[in-house]
Amino acid sequence: TDVSFMGKTGYSTIYRGYKGDQVIQGTAIMASVGTKIYAFHFSCAADDYDDMETVMYYLRTHVEAKNN
Repeated sequence: TDVSFMGKTGYSTIYRGYKGDQVIQGTAIMASVGTKIYAFHFSCAADDYDDMETVMYYLRTHVEAKNN
């Protein structure tokens, strides 16, 4: 899906995987900002993902590039 990341439109995906016996759910976002590509990755236990979505959104919307 298209999402906003660092003021640009980025591509994102939500996935599920395993870490041993634990089910993990995460989001990965990639966005092109100027001449660089930035990645954002957030994951946690799948059972906690919905509760942690607010934290993930806050982190994603407060990332800034400090390019000189």
